[in-house]
Amino acid sequence: MTVLLHDRKTIFFRPMKTGGTTIRRALMDLKGNNVNLKGRVTAPHTMLHHPWWIIKNYVGDEIWNEYFKVSSVRNPWDMLVSLYFYDIREGTLAPNISFSSFVYSNSWFRVTASNMIFDEDKCIVDDVIKLESIDVDMRRIFGINNSYHENNQNLKMNYRKMYDSDTANHVRDMCYKEIEKFGYDFDTT
Repeated sequence: MTVLLHDRKTIFFRPMKTGGTTIRRALMDLKGNNVNLKGRVTAPHTMLHHPWWIIKNYVGDEIWNEYFKVSSVRNPWDMLVSLYFYDIREGTLAPNISFSSFVYSNSWFRVTASNMIFDEDKCIVDDVIKLESIDVDMRRIFGINNSYHENNQNLKMNYRKMYDSDTANHVRDMCYKEIEKFGYDFDTT
């Protein structure tokens, strides 16, 4: 879900399960000419989460080149566990599918930061809000106190218990861009 903050000349877009709903709610409460693109931009196979090239095509070169671009990110191992349980809860993944089968299916890769905010190996956003430091980052970037972040049970779950060394290494191989750029490792929470 993407938000255009015209008064701030900012575009916020995000990969799945990175705190984006929380951030979008806070941004839409800001006074100003803000536009929630939910339901306005369509793209095959991306649901409501739009990779940078879809947003660039929608807003055009002038806005894209002039506006500050912000995305949210999350430790990819943690994000994937959250996505797995979300997909089961939403009925988009059968409950009998094992976590390791989900990991090796690679169907999740299209909604990761490595796919959505990188052009080849170059990160195209100007700044990020890490889920792990959402309150600090929202104050730093937008100057607002975040009172929306829910105390989500998945954030308290030890995602490491879901992995063996092979599945952890597979995620490392798939998400190397965001892992390197944002300093994540398997033990970062």
